[in-house]
Amino acid sequence: MRTKSLILLVVCFALIVSAFSASAFNVDDLTRLRETGFCSGGDLSGANFERKFLNCVDLSKADLSKAEFYLADLSGADLSGANLGGAKLCSVKFIHTDLSKVDLNKAILYGATLTGAKLTGAKLVNANLELANFTGAIIGDADFTGAKLGEANLTDADLRKANLIDVDFHSADLNGANFNGAKLNGAKLNGAKLYNAFLIGVDFRNVTKLFMAKFVNADLRKANFKGVNLWCVNLHGADLRGADLRQAKLSGVDLRNARLTGADLSDADLSGANLTGVDLSDVNLNGAKLPVNDAWVPFNCDT
Repeated sequence: MRTKSLILLVVCFALIVSAFSASAFNVDDLTRLRETGFCSGGDLSGANFERKFLNCVDLSKADLSKAEFYLADLSGADLSGANLGGAKLCSVKFIHTDLSKVDLNKAILYGATLTGAKLTGAKLVNANLELANFTGAIIGDADFTGAKLGEANLTDADLRKANLIDVDFHSADLNGANFNGAKLNGAKLNGAKLYNAFLIGVDFRNVTKLFMAKFVNADLRKANFKGVNLWCVNLHGADLRGADLRQAKLSGVDLRNARLTGADLSDADLSGANLTGVDLSDVNLNGAKLPVNDAWVPFNCDT
């Protein structure tokens, strides 16, 4: 744990130094914040709040662009509509913070804690959110285009209708997250954990990486996997009712106890797939390549 914290500190420092740019803030606005905890609409661009306790302050619609917040605590604060573009927010606490409609484009939130935070309509284009904790956060309708979320924790996060185009989710914890209506074009989900996640109707055709993603017990009803290579993807217990799996490559995939009623697997490659406990009576298997003698030999996914 100590080693991980040291690495986080070093990485954050490097990111902050590389992104540093001088900005001028309004001294009167800063004084008002210190004395009253209220600075809605104020100009605090480039201000230094490193290690400050700013719990429950009102910074709604404030200009906080390029401000320094390393290790600051903004839990319970109102930052709705604020401009945090280019701000340095490594290891900041945003527990139950209102970040709705906030501008976090290109912001650095490496290792930040956003447990229960509200990010509805927020803009996080090209933001660095690696190792951030979004457990239980409400992220619906936010724009994460091009953001880095590698190894982030988004357990039970509400990502409905979020723009997740080109987002890197590699090795992220997405267990129980709700992706219904989200856009995942160009997203990377390699190694991500999506146990019990909700992905109803999600289009996976343009997801660039799915290698070793785990969709165990995930809700994938009516999802579109047409022509998708699902090599080493775990679909154990997944709900794939009504899913489009035409021409999908499912060779060697673990489909034990998956629900496939009404799914279309025409021309799909199921050779070597594990179909133990699967009911194929109401599945379109026209032209599909099925396992031989129900034998399943798991592939070595490390190669």
